[in-house]
Amino acid sequence: MVSHCGLLAGERHGWADYVIHAKASGMLIEDPSQWGIKSQVFRGAGLRKAEAQAIEEIARKIVETAQYGKGRAIFGGWATSSSYGTGARERLAKYRQRLTDHQGIVKNIYCSELVTLSYQLGLGDEDHRLFIKKDGKHTLPKTLRDYSRQNSDDWVEIGDYV
Repeated sequence: MVSHCGLLAGERHGWADYVIHAKASGMLIEDPSQWGIKSQVFRGAGLRKAEAQAIEEIARKIVETAQYGKGRAIFGGWATSSSYGTGARERLAKYRQRLTDHQGIVKNIYCSELVTLSYQLGLGDEDHRLFIKKDGKHTLPKTLRDYSRQNSDDWVEIGDYV
């Protein structure tokens, strides 16, 4: 069962310097050794350094201003389809405007939404092959894992991280 996800970031000292994630205890940027759970790790195939930095920058901005949305985590992912459509595009447009206005991007968020929005806003272009074509508000961790596996030309499953 997949119940949590985060964004591995930084590569100054090896595989990853820290993980950025949202959980009930708060918005966290921490050493991967603090993660504490066995995880399936995916990485965008051919992700360029500048793209990775843009994605990380968005994740950090979200963590700085958002709170973990327990209700959003419980009901958001289960409430409707995770298909990428009009609702997701409208929310992304709103979040992009908040970025331009230097406001907090989103007020409440949960783990897989953090990862999805970080990629969407960081890459910007819907046609980018690593742009996650899912509605972040309604994408559960398992859905994100399955999406990565189904798009295996673009996403590499690194394996388990313990």
